[in-house]
Amino acid sequence: KTYDDLGERFFEGVALLSGTGRPARMWGFKMGQYAAYTLLLIIFLLALAGGGSPWETLLNDPGMARVVRLITSMIQALFSPKGLAALLTYMLLNLFLGLRFYRQYTRIRDRKGRKRIRLIKAALGDTWNETLTYMVKGVEALKKEVGDRITHLSQITENKNI
Repeated sequence: KTYDDLGERFFEGVALLSGTGRPARMWGFKMGQYAAYTLLLIIFLLALAGGGSPWETLLNDPGMARVVRLITSMIQALFSPKGLAALLTYMLLNLFLGLRFYRQYTRIRDRKGRKRIRLIKAALGDTWNETLTYMVKGVEALKKEVGDRITHLSQITENKNI
C-alpha cells in the first residue's frame, strides 16, 4: 500500500474492472431493429402484391395453388416499373432506417462507455485515497517517532547538564 506499488495497483484495478461485466447484449435495441426491418419487409411485400385481388383470393380460398399464384404475381410486379420503384423506395427506407439505428447504437455505446469510465475513475480514486491515507499515517507515525526521539534527546542533554 505504498507509493511504490501504486502504479501496479492502478493497473490491477483497471484490469479487474475491464474483465468484469458481461458484454452488452442490448436485447431491446436488437428486437426493435428486427421488428422495424420485418415490418418494412411486410409492407414491401404487401405493396408488391398490388391490389386486393391476389390477397382476397388467398384469404377466401386458402391453398397451395393460391400461395404460388400470389408469389408469382409478386415476382411479376417486382420487375415492372412500379415494382422497381417500390424496390428502390424499400432500399432507401432500409438505408435511412439503418442510419437511424446506427445513430441510436452510437448513443447507447457512448453512454455505456461513460458509465464504465466513471466506474474506473471511482476505483482509481479509491486506490489513490487509500494510498494517501496510508502514507499520511506513515508520516504521522514518523513525526511521532521523531518527536519522541527529540524529547528523549532533550532529556538526555538536560540530565548531562545537571
